[in-house]
Amino acid sequence: MGAKGKAEANGLVELIVEKWDGGKNTIVYVTEEVNRQLQEKGCHVTFSRESIRRVIKSHEEEIA
Repeated sequence: MGAKGKAEANGLVELIVEKWDGGKNTIVYVTEEVNRQLQEKGCHVTFSRESIRRVIKSHEEEIA
């Protein structure tokens, strides 16, 4: 079993899935929203578009 990703470690999978909204929003939009919320919370973690895409791909069952 591998290490948890940043999204899982920081409890952000639900936020990413919510912002993705079943594919109604773009990955760029989701990335900007997640990073904005992290900055508001004072976290020094940021996510790339590719990391957001990986989270979405690995949680496809939750999204559907």
